[in-house]
Amino acid sequence: MKRVTAILLIFALTVAGATYAPAQEGDGAAAAEAAKAEGARIYLERCAACHGESGRGDGPMAKMYPVPPTSFADASFMETRTDEGMREIISLGDRPIGRAPFMPGFGIALSEGEIDLVIGHIKTLAK
Repeated sequence: MKRVTAILLIFALTVAGATYAPAQEGDGAAAAEAAKAEGARIYLERCAACHGESGRGDGPMAKMYPVPPTSFADASFMETRTDEGMREIISLGDRPIGRAPFMPGFGIALSEGEIDLVIGHIKTLAK
């Protein structure tokens, strides 16, 4: 029952999240900083519960899964990931690509631009 409740909670948070409207004005540096901040905000809102704030796969919900969430802090692992591969997993979730069926897809709740911002943030977590 706890698992079902947690999965429903993740789904509700996914559907209820705010939408992102990219900045239309400003210089390139300010726009880049705004994009970084927005990517971090979306990550904290949508991903950190499982993957952890620092991306180590140690979020508060991580212990309920039999397979730990991916650690984005592992630089050698992250070097093997492509933007397209991460985009597919974030959009569709794990089940459609044949992985453990615990990560939901965020393709309905997040725009392609928002997913790209999250990918940008995830890349900053690799150490």
